[in-house]
Amino acid sequence: MKEYLLRFRSQAFDGAMSLFKRILLPSIVLNIVMTVISLAVLVPLFIKSFNWTMADFMNFGERMREIAEDSNNSSEVIAGMFSTVNYTFFFLTMLIGLLIYCWMFYTMLKLNDNEVRYRNNSFASALAQSLSGKIFTILGYVLVYAIFYTVATVIFFFIIVTLMTLSKALGIILGFLGFIMIMIQMLRFALGFPAIVHGNMGIADAISYSFRHLTFKRALMLFLIFIIIGIAFIILSTIIAAITSAVVGDSSASITAFIIAQLFSSLASAVLGAFIYASMTALYFRYSSDETEEIDVKDHLVN
Repeated sequence: MKEYLLRFRSQAFDGAMSLFKRILLPSIVLNIVMTVISLAVLVPLFIKSFNWTMADFMNFGERMREIAEDSNNSSEVIAGMFSTVNYTFFFLTMLIGLLIYCWMFYTMLKLNDNEVRYRNNSFASALAQSLSGKIFTILGYVLVYAIFYTVATVIFFFIIVTLMTLSKALGIILGFLGFIMIMIQMLRFALGFPAIVHGNMGIADAISYSFRHLTFKRALMLFLIFIIIGIAFIILSTIIAAITSAVVGDSSASITAFIIAQLFSSLASAVLGAFIYASMTALYFRYSSDETEEIDVKDHLVN
């Protein structure tokens, strides 16, 4: 652990890259395994929510493209697709989906934690340790984040609408700047997730830790980095879509095509996700209270 801490605290980016290289392959495998599990659970629930068939689900993307090309009957087509909703299954899908999202978040950060502390980058170990009560802590953190974001957005739109009545140009300019400000402030929550996993913190402590160490200036830098990552993801997604199309040809409605598309998408997400998770871990330990001297003593005693 000492080596990682020294890297994180001297050059956070270099430390994050070192961690990224170690956990990239396990992260890809773990992401694929968890995606398969997620799809096996969520797809049947989603289909049941709207009384669709499997063919309807696999053709959803194609139907949406057709609607975008022909907007004359779009409202009728969309209404027909979602005309019958089973709200019990719909809310069950949303709840389980949110829990799976928190489970995946915890597992990916647990993989990092094992690597940083014990030099253990086994995806099997992270998966075996993934069923933890901390998943519900992350869920609570996500809900708090959602509440903050919703309140901030409502207040923001109320102010912008009021300004638009006075000056449309002023409302547009301040609206754009205000949106960026909100996104930067929301990024200040980012360290809360690794604080929960790496620091074993509760929701309140995680929020305090994140806001204390992710200042506005640091959050602004993260915002700019995420813009670059977003552009890279769009480019990568386009390449993946082209590869998928070349592999499956015109059989876009087949189960094979659907599985291949999901695997390619999972691969792209795993690569970018591994870097994001590694960066979050590096930032957490950069500001954590872990001491290298204490680690030396512990490592000596273990040896």
